[in-house]
Amino acid sequence: MKKFYKLNRLWLEFNTLTTGYFMKLGFYFCFALLGLFGNEVLLEEKRIVIVVPSYKNEKWVKQNLSSIFNQDYVNYRVIYIDDYSPDNTVPLIKSLVNEWNFAVNFTLIENKERKGAMRNLYEAIHSCDDEEIVVTVDGDDWLAHDQVLNHLNKVYSNKDRPVWITHGSYRDSKGNPGMQNQITDSIIERNAFRGKCRVSHLRTFYAWLFKKILIQDLMYEGKFFEMGWDLAMMFPMLEMAGHRQLYIPEVLYIYNVQNPISDFVKNPDYQMKLDRYIHKKRKYCPLL
Repeated sequence: MKKFYKLNRLWLEFNTLTTGYFMKLGFYFCFALLGLFGNEVLLEEKRIVIVVPSYKNEKWVKQNLSSIFNQDYVNYRVIYIDDYSPDNTVPLIKSLVNEWNFAVNFTLIENKERKGAMRNLYEAIHSCDDEEIVVTVDGDDWLAHDQVLNHLNKVYSNKDRPVWITHGSYRDSKGNPGMQNQITDSIIERNAFRGKCRVSHLRTFYAWLFKKILIQDLMYEGKFFEMGWDLAMMFPMLEMAGHRQLYIPEVLYIYNVQNPISDFVKNPDYQMKLDRYIHKKRKYCPLL
């Protein structure tokens, strides 16, 4: 499979310069090659966008982006938001994008002021097409291996088990297993996600589902959540999705516990305060 990756990428870059008709032909050609030479049943690749909110991550940017660029998948793009980092993050990003020849599918947003991860995610996801599958990766974390997007594509392509949103388990950067929490049918039927339910990386969802969250539910005292924003966005989407959420037990994500500016390290008391506030907010109703 890997031997055809560069061919697929070249076709994708060529087709961005042509009409939609020729783009489709290019994809079909690449997929036909893979079908002829591969041993697996070929699935159409759904459109995936990886959104990376980042601040002061010069130490981690190479591992972060290498894990993204190395995905054995064609139909994806990246939105990377640098939140006015004072370090060398942006020059490193530009160098890595050129080194991997990924400019066609890479959007770098360089903020001119600090906005915070929640506002950055809100603006980036609202710029996405509704049917794009959003994968959120923090700028100091990375994907576990090069088959992550293929795994997600299989999950979202399963017509017998429609999925709108996924969450999973992770391994931390020291090799320790992270939290694992499969949501029970009882929690789903009672719409009790805001009880003792905990959801973690890797978080993915359709862009249209995120767009249904009211902006005020992503804010505290008139500002986007500075911490706890992962819960603020995941709880409403889980409540709307109901049984169309899925826990993925395979480790797809590496969570960095060595970054000294992580939210919990900086101000654990304030994060716990915001967590309690989010847990007490009103529930969303299931869409089905």
